[in-house]
Amino acid sequence: MKIWRKCLKRLEKNSEIEIDGTDENTDAESVESERELNDSGSTSTTIEVVSEEVGTVTPVEDYLALVNRKDVDKFDDASKQMQKRIQQIVTDSFGAQFYPKAIDCLKTLREQCIKKMEAKSFNIYMRQFKDTLIQKGRRDFWDEIVTENLSLITKLESEESDVSVEEGKKFTEDEEEDKPKTEETPADDDAEDMLENMDKATGGPVKKQKLDDDLEDGMEDITKTEVTEVGCYAIIEQLIVLTLVWTMTLKVEWRTSQRQRTQK
Repeated sequence: MKIWRKCLKRLEKNSEIEIDGTDENTDAESVESERELNDSGSTSTTIEVVSEEVGTVTPVEDYLALVNRKDVDKFDDASKQMQKRIQQIVTDSFGAQFYPKAIDCLKTLREQCIKKMEAKSFNIYMRQFKDTLIQKGRRDFWDEIVTENLSLITKLESEESDVSVEEGKKFTEDEEEDKPKTEETPADDDAEDMLENMDKATGGPVKKQKLDDDLEDGMEDITKTEVTEVGCYAIIEQLIVLTLVWTMTLKVEWRTSQRQRTQK
């Protein structure tokens, strides 16, 4: 019996050693497999996020990311978004605060339209954009566009364009011609009109010497004429008219001399 018991104990010990060995091996293999799964899972769940719209913070980067996508053609949609974004940036700008960002956006849009053979769509947009800027009182931004030479895309830049080089230059030069010119002051116009009316009334140019003589003659008439109530009113009225005419003539001649000095 003792012998059998010893044999059983030895068998039990050997079985325990084998079981422990297999458990350690399986544990190590399971740990390695879990690590592999975790590694593969982490790489597979990494997804690149692509912007779907042109924002206000980084509009140039957003636009380029959209037009350069290879899985889908986003050029038309991205260009329309960029056009609206440019107008929004200019409109929301306090003075010229955001003008540099809007100019960068316009440059990028123009470059990509040349690259993608979309010159016609850009030219249509620029004509509309020019009218919008002038109507909304943003002529200063249009001056920035002219300075940066961001005119229409010409045939020289793109075969798809139907705009000649001369038309491209005229597109920006016409605005310079349309700017309001300095006009003469209303006071000068009124004085000249008054002088012209006086000339017509007297039948010829009004001369200062003639008016002086008329004034002296009026004074002599006062001394010679019998002073009556009716005659007094007539004389006073005549003196007032002559004095006003003489004063306005002096004023016109003074302004004329000042203008001649300024022109010299």
